[in-house]
Amino acid sequence: MKNEKLSGHAAVLGAALMVVTGAAFAQGHVHSSAKTTATAQVSSPLRPVALYPQRGSMIGEVFESYMSPLQEAGEEQDTPANAPQEFRSTAPSKNRVQRDLEGHRGHGVLRFRNDMSRAYVDVKIEGIRAEDVNLFHIHCGKPDNLGPVLIDFGQITDLQKSFKKGVLSVEITDQVVARSAQGDSTVEGQALAGCLVAAPSLTGGKPAKAATVSGVAQLAREGALYFNLHTYAQTYFGDLRGQLLPASPETARAARAQQNAAPKQKAASKR
Repeated sequence: MKNEKLSGHAAVLGAALMVVTGAAFAQGHVHSSAKTTATAQVSSPLRPVALYPQRGSMIGEVFESYMSPLQEAGEEQDTPANAPQEFRSTAPSKNRVQRDLEGHRGHGVLRFRNDMSRAYVDVKIEGIRAEDVNLFHIHCGKPDNLGPVLIDFGQITDLQKSFKKGVLSVEITDQVVARSAQGDSTVEGQALAGCLVAAPSLTGGKPAKAATVSGVAQLAREGALYFNLHTYAQTYFGDLRGQLLPASPETARAARAQQNAAPKQKAASKR
């Protein structure tokens, strides 16, 4: 009887020992597997991202503007008395409502290459004779403000000849931006040319003027650029104005689809 009890106790202890041993083995196996997995994760580098330098020449960001007389900040009769002569109208002016009713309008697109080496501008106007156009610019400024000139299209192409073809198309490079920022030799020309990039610059104690295509793109992202088309009758404020905003999906797709098409007018000094 005594021997039977001892045998029973031995069987219970043996079973308990097997359970404990099995649990310890299982726990050790889990730790070993986790350690192996961690080691594998550390020793296996991430797969590199696919890179395509050649895509730098493709069109990336696209902005557009629908231009109208009603976006102009004032009427020609409100031209300041101290405005330079070259900014005064030399033909009879019409107010904004009249011009709008007569169908003065325009649509322009500004597209940038991914590498910011070039930008392209395409603009079509309606209701305005090409021979009446005397100035056309991209200005920096928010709606209702008159801002300085960032791009002077008159330095790139013959405005009247370009609009007579139906669409003004030009290429913008860093050289074009820098030349526009210099203005002309007059005091007024120096003051009204170039747009500041609102950030400290190591080149001096004050913000620098935008001098590259990349600087133009930054101002466009901030919603701080607008087209302004001037005529002999609307020289100070302009005949058509339109803020540049991110393009609609439809316009952006069309602009990118034409990325390999050369613009009609290359960037060059007007002859």
